[in-house]
Amino acid sequence: MKTDHAGERDDGGNGVALARSFTSIQFLKFLLFSGLAAATNFLVGLYFYNGLGWDGAWGYKLAVMLGFTSGMVVSFCLNRAFTFARSGRRLHQEMRTFVVVSLGGLLLTVAIATSLRATLTPWLIALLAPETLLARLAGDGEATSHFLAIGLVAFYSFTSHRLFTFDKGISYYLKRLLGRP
Repeated sequence: MKTDHAGERDDGGNGVALARSFTSIQFLKFLLFSGLAAATNFLVGLYFYNGLGWDGAWGYKLAVMLGFTSGMVVSFCLNRAFTFARSGRRLHQEMRTFVVVSLGGLLLTVAIATSLRATLTPWLIALLAPETLLARLAGDGEATSHFLAIGLVAFYSFTSHRLFTFDKGISYYLKRLLGRP
């Protein structure tokens, strides 16, 4: 078995190394720095949909997108500096891949937040006793949906950035898939 640039064992693609990576120091660093990025994401979004009143159908989506973009900048800077080993690729190549991977995360975040806002979050809030702190914190369906979506997308983001952004890049794997050298 070979070792990748982050010290994780490559098991030939059977998923064991990927599953193990979710218990690594690297994943904890990713969660810490991405947590700061997620806080940026959340607070910027919250400012727009609660502070400025962008809570309509399109306003909410735009607020979530602006929050996500702010968090993306923070995430790239911190994770590139402290979480992932140098890939050997140029900065602009890593940034381009980061943006592509993050756009996938943006689509997932918006879709999940919007879906949760319409379905699960109202049901979840209704289950909580109204006098509890948790109920008061979750009482804002937009914020709860946005927060849950950010948490769920973290697993996609770590895996994608680990495999693509801060490794060989998407084009390497596409060429490999198509049988090109």
